[in-house]
Amino acid sequence: MRNNIIKYLKTEVRNRAENKNNKFGIGVLYHIEAVVRNAKILANKYNEEQIIADADAISHFDSIPSLLYLAYRERNMNIEEGKNFVKSKLERSYRKLSDESKIFYKEKFESVMKIL
Repeated sequence: MRNNIIKYLKTEVRNRAENKNNKFGIGVLYHIEAVVRNAKILANKYNEEQIIADADAISHFDSIPSLLYLAYRERNMNIEEGKNFVKSKLERSYRKLSDESKIFYKEKFESVMKIL
């Protein structure tokens, strides 16, 4: 029964992500997949609340293209506005990380900030 529920949820999430009315685009699916992947990695280290918060924050670094899509395509920002939007989002996400995750993701964060 559990596998049926998981299969149903995966299908439902994919269908909603692919729906033409989804304002976030298909990138939202990749974001959700990244959250799940990161939550599994963190599950053995933290309490449930921290796992979810860290997984969500980390997933933004795994879905930068979808953030750029959101900025430029959905919000019609110019180059500078979009860049600042994505940088601000990633900076907020990094600040929300637990201390251990900040250490683990510091290099990735700094690399992305240099590129943007």
